[in-house]
This record gives sequence, structure tokens and C-alpha cells, in this order.
Amino acid sequence: MRTILLIAAVAPLFFLVGIGLRPAPTEKPLVSLQGSSSAVTKGRVEVITDPDRWEVVWKEHKGRTLERTAHGFDVIPQVDFQRCMVFAAFTGTAKNGAGIEVTEVLTREGHTVIRYDRIAFQTASFEGEDKGIDTTDYGFAVLSRTTLPIILEENTQSLIGRPPIWTERQRLPSPPAVPEAPRTN
Repeated sequence: MRTILLIAAVAPLFFLVGIGLRPAPTEKPLVSLQGSSSAVTKGRVEVITDPDRWEVVWKEHKGRTLERTAHGFDVIPQVDFQRCMVFAAFTGTAKNGAGIEVTEVLTREGHTVIRYDRIAFQTASFEGEDKGIDTTDYGFAVLSRTTLPIILEENTQSLIGRPPIWTERQRLPSPPAVPEAPRTN
């Protein structure tokens, strides 16, 4: 009987300790887009929380290749900024890049942490120095909107097959509150 009481008393402690040892739950982007050719030639990372800024960044990214409708209107991907935000990253002028991806989003110590990684590749030359391939990598990720301050962490591990090394790159304040969408009846 004593053994059963001891087990019953200690079991909740193991459960509580186990909760503390579990990694924070992570999310993936709702939509992502990445590639090697952006019109943005200077590197930067930002989180976009409103449609006006999104339009400016998209047009800058597309440059002269911005698509227009048959009516002459700019084609801008639509984002529901009531519920979402957009992570945007650009390497600027670079070599051997295939884009930038958000690998996970997690909550840690009262912050939303967005982790991202550059997708790179190697080239080789059999006729002298390898100069690589010129790229202007970019990445966009539509994420669930947060009310917490944001930390941006980049994977700075450059060896194939090794675990990531997350390096804090930027801290951002909480995104501004979004007014409620008008109700229709």
C-alpha cells in the first residue's frame, strides 16, 4: 500500500518535469516562396504587417518584371493581414543561392521566434577558378500573425549534415494591433 501511495505522490512530479523538458511546439509557414532572382540587390530581412508595406516590397522585389493584368493593374499577391504577416528576406547580390526559407516558428520566453536558413549550393570548375553563379536570393513566408515581440534567428551552420546553429539577427517589437474587419450581415 505504501508503494502505491508513493508512486501516486511522485507520478505528478515526473509529469511536470517532463513538460518542462519538451521542446517548444513549432509552426511552419502557411505559404512560402523562394528563389534566386530578385530585383532587390541589398540584403535585408523584415516582417511585414500591413498591405501598404507589402505592396512596396513586392514591387521592389519584382522590379521591371512586375506582372500587370490585362486592365493594366499591378498584380500583387493578396495577404489577409488581419490574420497573417509576411516574413521577407533578401541576400542582395550573392553567389550560389537558391533562396531563403523559414524552417520553423516557435514561441520562447514571451517572444515569437522565426528561424530561417539560406538554401545554397556548390559549383565546381574544371578549367580554373570557380566563380560561382550570381544570384539575388529571396524568400517570402506567410505566417500566422503574432501579438508577441519577434526574434529573427538565422542558421549560421555552413557544413552539410551538421545540426543548425541559430544566431539571433534581429529583435522586433510586437506587431501593431489590427483593427477588426468590418462586419457584414
